[in-house]
Amino acid sequence: MPLLVVSVITASVAYLYGPGRPACAVRTTAQRGTTAAGRAPRRAGMRTGSTGRLLADHRAWTTGCAFAAGAPALWNHPTVGAVVLVVGVLLAVLAVLAVLALFSATAPRGHGESAP
Repeated sequence: MPLLVVSVITASVAYLYGPGRPACAVRTTAQRGTTAAGRAPRRAGMRTGSTGRLLADHRAWTTGCAFAAGAPALWNHPTVGAVVLVVGVLLAVLAVLAVLALFSATAPRGHGESAP
């Protein structure tokens, strides 16, 4: 059973990183959501400084570390509830990391946003 759960999660993540239309739509929607969430703090003058720059510059590494941190929770006889909980917490962590990276001093601005 643990192998099946890990296989399904791995296949889902691989699919979402792929070039397919649904995967691109999910990534675009997530990017729009984090951009909208990060826009207000940037306009208010909040900056995350070097931490935000680190998160923005090394987004793939921070995403990989978040996945690696969640994997041990699913290692020993995961239940459906445990999988849902770990995936939910992982998505929340990834959203927070994306928002923090977005309102760093060097993060790219969204459409129509003026320079501070």
